[in-house]
Amino acid sequence: MKFLRLAACGLLAAPLVLFADPNVFKPGSRGGNGGRSATTGRSADGGERSSRGEHSREDFEQLRKRMQEFCEKHSPRRWAELEEKSKGDRNMMKFGGMFFRFRGLTMLENQDKPLYDIKVRQIEIDDEEYGLLKDLRAARAAENNEEIGNITKRLRELSTEYVASRIDERTHRIASLEKALKAEQQTLTTELSDQKALVDKRLDMLLSDTPHHSHDGDGSSQPRSPHAGDPVTPKGGQP
Repeated sequence: MKFLRLAACGLLAAPLVLFADPNVFKPGSRGGNGGRSATTGRSADGGERSSRGEHSREDFEQLRKRMQEFCEKHSPRRWAELEEKSKGDRNMMKFGGMFFRFRGLTMLENQDKPLYDIKVRQIEIDDEEYGLLKDLRAARAAENNEEIGNITKRLRELSTEYVASRIDERTHRIASLEKALKAEQQTLTTELSDQKALVDKRLDMLLSDTPHHSHDGDGSSQPRSPHAGDPVTPKGGQP
């Protein structure tokens, strides 16, 4: 359901094991794959070479490139500081919250573009505020009251826009939940009116050992027969 997908996006996704373990990219490192090198895919006894490690490296580089392009466009101040602190280390985990936030946004873009646009604008506001706060500390150290006033004015403008965007986000989420709730109510009404037919359909499915499908045409869950794969005795006959 859409509102469940939205909730999942709100968690910004769990990190992939691929990026949690920097050793996966070290030549000759061993994993739990029967003695294969995680990078080359060659077995310990000199077996056939696999491209799995190369594909993992390509996926990693593509994701990092996309993240860098996104951050340079929407969060250039934070990105520049993170790159400086990483000192050339290409491990995605070095970018901490930025990485997890980006991972969540990549999924959200395909699932809910309006919400994605709201979240991106919030990142842009946050990045500008981040830079202004550094300027504010410098202005205070120099006792430049005029500059302090200008920065404070801009921070108020950004705070006003940010709070408004959070209200837009909340309004959008509520509208999505209301839409999902309406769909559930319609499904419930249909199931209540067709309850006997649904029981008959489910029983026929169980007796015929129909393979599992998560949903059928009426939207109800159809689990696999508990004896799937066992012989089924036809009515009035032998197995």
